[in-house]
Amino acid sequence: NAAALKAGETLLPDLLAAHRDTPFRLLVRLASRARIVCAPPQIPAHGHRTFWLRSIPAAQAQLDRDAERRIENDDLIVVAEPDGMLCMTDKRSGRTYARLMRFSDRGERGDSYTHCPLENDRSIEAPAIEPRVERLREATGDTLVIRLEYHLPHRLSDDRKSRVGGPIALPITVRAHLSPGVPRLDLDIELDNQAQDHRLQVLFPTGAPTAAGLWDAAYQLLERPTAPSVGGPYWIEQPAPEMPMRDFVSSHRSNGLMVAARGLREGCVTPEGEVAVTLLRCFGWLSRDDMATRRGGAGPQVETPGGQECGPQHFELSLIPFSGELTAALPLADTFQSGLRAEVTPVHAGRLPSSVALLQVEPAALRLSAVKAAEDGRGVIVRVVNLSQQAATASLSTHLPLHRAALVRLDETLVRQLAMSDPTGAEFPIGPHQIQTIRLEFQTT
Repeated sequence: NAAALKAGETLLPDLLAAHRDTPFRLLVRLASRARIVCAPPQIPAHGHRTFWLRSIPAAQAQLDRDAERRIENDDLIVVAEPDGMLCMTDKRSGRTYARLMRFSDRGERGDSYTHCPLENDRSIEAPAIEPRVERLREATGDTLVIRLEYHLPHRLSDDRKSRVGGPIALPITVRAHLSPGVPRLDLDIELDNQAQDHRLQVLFPTGAPTAAGLWDAAYQLLERPTAPSVGGPYWIEQPAPEMPMRDFVSSHRSNGLMVAARGLREGCVTPEGEVAVTLLRCFGWLSRDDMATRRGGAGPQVETPGGQECGPQHFELSLIPFSGELTAALPLADTFQSGLRAEVTPVHAGRLPSSVALLQVEPAALRLSAVKAAEDGRGVIVRVVNLSQQAATASLSTHLPLHRAALVRLDETLVRQLAMSDPTGAEFPIGPHQIQTIRLEFQTT
């Protein structure tokens, strides 16, 4: 701190005078914090890569800002249109996706259980003022910063049949970022919601009609029809086009657009191939019994003002265009969810290479769902699921030499030993949509 530095400045001349002929080294440790942002190349799967940090002149570290509306990396070109939407071109396939990131706001007269739209309600999709765009350029990639403002009604009318009051400003700031060598567009969305009783979605049209979309779920990819479902006359609740998702929703099983999200759990795919993700669903009641989408209440009719989600909100999404099978894009969706973990270490010899994959699982249709210590202390448990519709031969390899590998049940009891393909790997068959659990025991010498 400042006091310690001042005391050191006073003490240092005295030490130099008293020990004029004695060599010594002075270490100064400052309790400061710095945020380091980087775009590291090719981190091995389930592994690490070591980097050295060095300082550069401040002039080289300046952020470059301009009024350009275009960013580009090795795989994608993204342009911000005058209305604030995005146009993305996949240089690998030549496909272009236009009018991406269209915000759509509608009235909400539902409760905490069920969405209920307003009759004859018109969505608000046009910004109230002209969007402002700037481009940021730095070593970690280029970013388009898009500032939008929408004007919304304040709330539902007392009879809950229309939206009244306002206008209430809804400012939205979007940072659309391309990292070098990464074929996806990451969207960071911040807004300040002060309106009530509304639902805000962000829409991504693909321009390719589809009969079915795919939703990420636990241990599976769920294919659901995009045609609207109609409930029977005795249904308590009418079916909705929005469906729950775990990490992403995709417009197609092949040659489509995947929309991944962190923490957002509701997605929709229309027959026209448009993907919608719900950002906000603002409501004021735990349950209501006057809804068109459900007969009767689902719980106590209690006001829940916290359900209006007023205040600053932050969302993270990623657009991942892909060719071929959807499973080829799964690693991009998974890395968007998990990110990287950085550890600072002093200079030392170390026992591992500077870059190494500690565990690899192939083919790409296999998703790693768990890595844990065995319950009995003997080795490591690895669990994988085959998300494809075809049987496959799974290949599992490690950096450390293996003593043996075995298929086990979920309770980690033995099924059978696996033949070793080499000292660091094993192979095993895995059926479509099958979950397999493997015990790995490493050599101790």
